[in-house]
Amino acid sequence: MPLATRGGLVFLTRAAIGVTISVAAAAPPRATASESIHQGLITVTAASNGRLNIQAGSNRYIVTSGFSYPGTRIGWNTFAATRGSDQPGWVPLVRRPTPKALAITAQGSTYRIQRRITVAGDKIRIIDRFTNISSAPAGVFIHDRLTAANPFVESIIPGGAENPTVYLRGRKQVLGLVVTDDLGRLLMQASVTGARLHLRFGEGLPTLALAPGESYHLHWTIYVLPARTSYFDFMNRLRRAWRCNFPIEGFWKGFNVAPQSSNRQIPLLNHPKKLRAWIDRYGLQTGIVVLGPWIGYDPYCQCSYDWTQKEYLHRARRAVRVFHEVDPKIKVIGMIETDLIKIVPKQIPGGQVFTELNAPQFKNGKELSEALTRLVEKDHLPYLNSIKFSPSGHPLITEISCGSPHLYFWAYPAPGNWVENRMLGEIHFALNKVGLDGVYIDDFNQTANVPGDTSFPACSFRGWDRHTADVDPATGKIRHLTVDCSYVGAPSRLKIIHAVLDQGKFILTNGWATTRTEQRLPAMHFKETFWYYKPDTYPDGTEPPLLNMLLGGNLSTPINYAVQPNAGVQGTCTARDCMKAVIAGLRNGTPLFYLRDVNNAPSVATFERNVLRRMYPLTPVALHTGWIQGQQRIITCVSGSYRLASVRRPRVFLFSLNGHRVQPDFKIQHAGDTWCITLQMKNWAQLAIIR
Repeated sequence: MPLATRGGLVFLTRAAIGVTISVAAAAPPRATASESIHQGLITVTAASNGRLNIQAGSNRYIVTSGFSYPGTRIGWNTFAATRGSDQPGWVPLVRRPTPKALAITAQGSTYRIQRRITVAGDKIRIIDRFTNISSAPAGVFIHDRLTAANPFVESIIPGGAENPTVYLRGRKQVLGLVVTDDLGRLLMQASVTGARLHLRFGEGLPTLALAPGESYHLHWTIYVLPARTSYFDFMNRLRRAWRCNFPIEGFWKGFNVAPQSSNRQIPLLNHPKKLRAWIDRYGLQTGIVVLGPWIGYDPYCQCSYDWTQKEYLHRARRAVRVFHEVDPKIKVIGMIETDLIKIVPKQIPGGQVFTELNAPQFKNGKELSEALTRLVEKDHLPYLNSIKFSPSGHPLITEISCGSPHLYFWAYPAPGNWVENRMLGEIHFALNKVGLDGVYIDDFNQTANVPGDTSFPACSFRGWDRHTADVDPATGKIRHLTVDCSYVGAPSRLKIIHAVLDQGKFILTNGWATTRTEQRLPAMHFKETFWYYKPDTYPDGTEPPLLNMLLGGNLSTPINYAVQPNAGVQGTCTARDCMKAVIAGLRNGTPLFYLRDVNNAPSVATFERNVLRRMYPLTPVALHTGWIQGQQRIITCVSGSYRLASVRRPRVFLFSLNGHRVQPDFKIQHAGDTWCITLQMKNWAQLAIIR
């Protein structure tokens, strides 16, 4: 992870834990050629070979599946027309255990698969139970394919555990698909070719792998929807069902209390009027102040030495007191790191070798050598149970250089390990000792921020989570047992979130929620989105592109962290950059929450004061193309008719691309407790806030 994207308040991210549902394993009756279940316009038929035929009104779909098995060359058992690859003895058994359910069972040399299909309203639910019937760990690649009669007109695949959905629009019907179990969300990958959806679990690292006798359930649901259903209609339906429409507080700015010569913020604490002016300049009247440096240690060299808790306590307490005296509405929160442990050579016998950063003991700058690994293990360091290890068994490291280089172990929280205990201790210190209003937690969900990003290790190759492995795609054999750090860390994340929320405090995390249990909690999650904004690639006033990675927040608190000009290269932001980022975010259902401007350009401060502060607080009710309906306000960049429930007459604020207010063109009518606002604006070139 390059320093340019980790300094100050720039972050990275990864998440999940499996949901286990028991499926009765009674002695099956004699198989029939096929079985069907029916409800409303939907009929699902399981053919004798396991293939599913779906009739939905006048539309027909076929679902086939392939499951890998190991050998000299990888083989595939199928729920489909047999092509000679199935193992001897692989015979799908189709039955209807209840009038409203289908069951398909088959067994290979290493696993048994029990598929259960039910129809409820417009939903087709599929639960696949995998059981390892061998005497050794077994891994399996899973390929599911859904084929329509005609090519899909549109497909949207946000991807990743944060939004594990697929939207497919045909000529007469829409299909929505969602993976709901936590491990399946991490393993899922999808693509669309013509009339076929390819849904893969474990295509790469990690792959589903089970211990002998153990089972796991993958859950996925197909929604059969009317042709008029938009992508955001599908998202809003899930958001309502999952109850994840929580308030988004005001945006944030960082405030550093570290005693360094270049820090010009500390003197503001001695002058309440100047601090009031600083708050007003950035429009932080109802916002969040993220207090630096980090609690517990200094990963990004924000001061010249590591702080003791006593030093932090003194300075942070004072900052909290002064901010609350100037503006009681502001939340002052501390910063906690998730996955970096600073290597302090003097704490390791013989550890002086760690200062030789260019020595050959370091392999490719990413992991320790064999000799240094033995040195670390010999001393039984307390955090060994939290360190991420490479396939060769060496601790994974990263180097961050700020004047002088520093080394860090990559680490992860899991139930009872050192990192979990450290984070809980730091939360207790921040909330109960310092008196902070909450905490910000970096790299929280432990999923890679960018798909395929190899600089962020999402797995450890020491130990085993009993559900994932590195499987050879050529042979189907397990190469390494793995720990998916996001998967095993889900219980820790819940414990950490509750440690904050149960005290009535505020929590902000880097990384959108990746499990259903996290999505149900009123924590605020965001994601870094510098890499996805390219405002100069399309003309002003044109509809921004749909960006799958921005869509990832549509099932969480849908907020993103931008702007850095030129897709991540440091430079000077302009108000136009910021406005186009807001507009691009609205196109993708995610409002801008924080922006990174490395040079604090005056026009950006104007944008924050005029525009950004008026966007929050915001409790989303529904996401749409180009606008968001909130309880308190509506944010839009397209003309239209809008409704807002309010006791008082709403105000309409309109802004040009330079962030300046302009006169809005609107009509407003009152109907009971609801106001109807008809607004005309320059689509995709202006921004309106109705509140």
